[in-house]
Amino acid sequence: MILLVLDAPTKGRLAVINYQKIDSSIYLENVQKWYEKSTWRFLTIVNKTAQISYRAPTIFEIASAAYGKHAKEQLLKLTHERLQSAIINNLKVPVDLLNLLVQRTIRPTTMESWEWDRQLSITCSMIRNFNTKESYSMTLYKESTNRSYLYGRLLAVADRVENIVLWEKDTKRSTNASRYMESFSQHPHRTWKIIQMNISAYQQKVRLRTRYYEDILDEIYGLFVLGDFNDEPLSADFLIGFSHQRADFNQTKNKEKKEI
Repeated sequence: MILLVLDAPTKGRLAVINYQKIDSSIYLENVQKWYEKSTWRFLTIVNKTAQISYRAPTIFEIASAAYGKHAKEQLLKLTHERLQSAIINNLKVPVDLLNLLVQRTIRPTTMESWEWDRQLSITCSMIRNFNTKESYSMTLYKESTNRSYLYGRLLAVADRVENIVLWEKDTKRSTNASRYMESFSQHPHRTWKIIQMNISAYQQKVRLRTRYYEDILDEIYGLFVLGDFNDEPLSADFLIGFSHQRADFNQTKNKEKKEI
């Protein structure tokens, strides 16, 4: 088969952006591989009801998540072409594009909550696409000793504990986990101490009802390899750990209620 990408830079002109011959079976196999490697959990609100789907983001979603909704059209076009090439030729997402996704994701307070949820899912899907060392599934990996993954889980617990109290008080504001996420990615040990100190009052309120979250924290601490609980910058895997732990909380709401 022949893959042809055309563009109309001005009215009356047509430019050939890409021309490539490829075996049909290889093309279909590469497309399937990309979407399998890039599948992640997405939350969608339909008629005020949360619905979960597992899919790969489109190239348009990836480009917008990397550069923001106000990105120039020419930049988005170029990114679409690069992603198309990666899909067709069975390549990983370009590393510079992945870095842009991560950098925007670790600043959740710059977006609406629904927008950041989608941003997190898109970024995690591309981390999974790029990562060859870890074969991440859609569910929490409770045996992982990857320090970045574990730090991400810790951050998700802190976020959950504070959110519980904020929900009960009907208070709408960012959690400490959200506000400190960027700093946490660079100095996890130092920032974790700050987050713990800031949410200690929330932990006390939650502890009066259950030890559920305390047990999870103890479990995560126990998985750190000796010497790994340090202040070295985290890899992008911490976002996978955060996403996994948060999704696990959402799937075990009934268990949490029983233990209160």
